[in-house]
Amino acid sequence: MTEHEDLRHLLQRAMPPIRAQSPSRDLWPEMLIRRPRSYDWNWIDLGAAAAIALLLALFPGLFWLLLYNL
Repeated sequence: MTEHEDLRHLLQRAMPPIRAQSPSRDLWPEMLIRRPRSYDWNWIDLGAAAAIALLLALFPGLFWLLLYNL
């Protein structure tokens, strides 16, 4: 055996081939039933919005910087 064959043999022994597994059932009907949640505002979102509004009120020149980053 050459060095490459030895390495290949070691890798095949360490990592056996993976058998193809399929889901136990069809998942597509569940995807059709599932509806996206309506977006709920949390305190982090409200705090970030308030901070941006405050900064824009204090420094109106930052509006263009904010617009550029959006």
